Amino acid sequence: MKKENGEIENKKPLVIFRLDDWQSGWMENIQKSVIDVFIEKQQKLSLGVIGKTIPLLELYLYSDDKNQWNHSFARYTRDLLNSEAQLLEIYNHGWDSELSYQTASLETQIEHIKKTNDVCQKYFGEKHRPKTFAPHENIFHPRLTLEACQVNDINVLSGRLWEQPPDSDPKPLEALPLYAPVVSATSAYLIQDETHGKTNGVPAEITLYQIENQISHYGFACCMLHPQEFANPDGTVNQRQIEELKKVIEDVSNQELTIAWFSDLANIYSDSLNWRNELNNN
Repeated sequence: MKKENGEIENKKPLVIFRLDDWQSGWMENIQKSVIDVFIEKQQKLSLGVIGKTIPLLELYLYSDDKNQWNHSFARYTRDLLNSEAQLLEIYNHGWDSELSYQTASLETQIEHIKKTNDVCQKYFGEKHRPKTFAPHENIFHPRLTLEACQVNDINVLSGRLWEQPPDSDPKPLEALPLYAPVVSATSAYLIQDETHGKTNGVPAEITLYQIENQISHYGFACCMLHPQEFANPDGTVNQRQIEELKKVIEDVSNQELTIAWFSDLANIYSDSLNWRNELNNN
């Protein structure tokens, strides 16, 4: 059940599907195919935007009614974000893929997060200024990145807990951002074997097991997707992996679970200090 304003009202565990590496001009056919699955299934999806790739020229050099940009992937995304039946939400995935948030200075982190937030707001619209940050490779500094998020009014930080330095477990927070670790994926990225770290697609059963495991420990799940795992070597769409994704979504939908955005997580838990303490101590 949802409230009239669209906020989630039920007590079912949330499952957030997080598609990293939204980029204009890169694997656009693959990104669109993944997004289209969620549109077809009428389920929510969070998109991780790399700010440097947003084509701001569209706003300045071309009109809205006649130009080559009208059918671009970026505009397709923007139209979906601003449609009446909105199913997409964007999060900040960094300005580029070069900066290490584990080693960068506070000033640099603040600047990069702000630049992406600014261009997202300018291109996608004011209401789409990101409130969630997920650093490249999910690795960040436990103090400086939290401070950079707070300066930029970020509500949720998403990363991988066990790949932080051993002495840097996030401490209980008295303020935002909430910490939403990634513990499930539609690829071999999180599997601790010879495939670890690779964006090779995996069967739906593996992803579902990871989702259920995270829910049992955290009360919610954050599932990571990358465009590469839905692509064939020749750059065409890997329909087999698209079908595996559909199976995951269908199975989650059929269980007592709610597919949601990061903002839904923040709306439910941002006032719960006990939840933050429990999450950050796991």
